[in-house]
Amino acid sequence: MTPILTDLVAYQALSAEQKIITHLAYPAVLDVPRDFVDEPVVTLAEYAPEGIFLFWEEIRNTLLRASVADRLIEAATNLQTHWLFFKIYETYRTPTQQRREFAEVREEIRAAHPELDEAQLYDRTSQFSADPDTLPPHCTGAAIDLTIADKNGIELDMGTPLNSIDAASSHAAKLPSPACENRALLLSLMLDAGFAPHAMEWWHYSYGDIRWASYQNASVLYDIVEG
Repeated sequence: MTPILTDLVAYQALSAEQKIITHLAYPAVLDVPRDFVDEPVVTLAEYAPEGIFLFWEEIRNTLLRASVADRLIEAATNLQTHWLFFKIYETYRTPTQQRREFAEVREEIRAAHPELDEAQLYDRTSQFSADPDTLPPHCTGAAIDLTIADKNGIELDMGTPLNSIDAASSHAAKLPSPACENRALLLSLMLDAGFAPHAMEWWHYSYGDIRWASYQNASVLYDIVEG
């Protein structure tokens, strides 16, 4: 089970290893300082070297902050030494898309857990989708949802599907081989490139947003990009 904290100071006192498996809940995650920088948004599919990424066929766009794209290219280059590729599922979301996403996840959880009251439903939903009225990572161009695939686009076993709200999607989950090793490879590559993980979602990584800032004991770098 994933530990959940509601206090930023207590979370930031954890070791890096403990932070990976500990979820910092709303509204505590919003308490991190903000020092926004003016940085361009780039189109990853055009910005990156040709052939370095695979993209989900239904991806809406590949927009990211330039520094985020640079770090992702670094991680992808290191992954290719294993003859594997990152498969990108989602990058930037407009605020409207984030609001729709939050509502869809809330209804999925409501259907699965009718016993939850509205406050509990909000808490559970915000573990898997950022509150659209805060500073959602995807809306800042700071976050990526991705997995690892071979050259034919066949995805490695990660234990759960990407975007699953199952408890086994968390970094705290105990998984059999090869899913355990595959997740560890993804985590290692992304951490080495300076990204922060999301404790509840093995596929979600970010740089410069509120979750990265809380993980790094730093300031938020990016404001919302209006779509």
